[in-house]
Amino acid sequence: YKDEILERLREATRAQLDAMMNEEEQAVWAALPDEITAFRGCSSINQDGMSFSLIRDIAAEFPTLPRYRAEEPLLVEAKIPKRFSVLKLGRDEEEIISTAKDAAVVVSITHLPISIALNPISE
Repeated sequence: YKDEILERLREATRAQLDAMMNEEEQAVWAALPDEITAFRGCSSINQDGMSFSLIRDIAAEFPTLPRYRAEEPLLVEAKIPKRFSVLKLGRDEEEIISTAKDAAVVVSITHLPISIALNPISE
């Protein structure tokens, strides 16, 4: 449903996007720079997703989780214009959601060691 979700988010006003964040998330989001550096732990088949983390190490753990278990774990670093983002702080992920198709511009893709993917740090 990614395309449908992105279509809805693209149509949303900034006030509607802000309403997706609680007061704490809005305050943290407001303090972020106009261009956000974010990270996505993934595999080659899902590297173009919408969800990223502000924290590199948190993103690097995602392909190690049993629900993902990537055969070729990757870490994507991207730049996302703040105006095309929503911040979610729950679940200890410091998640940035890219709210527009192609808003996240990939800066680099790093192959993570397979050993990390086979031996997750945490869940």
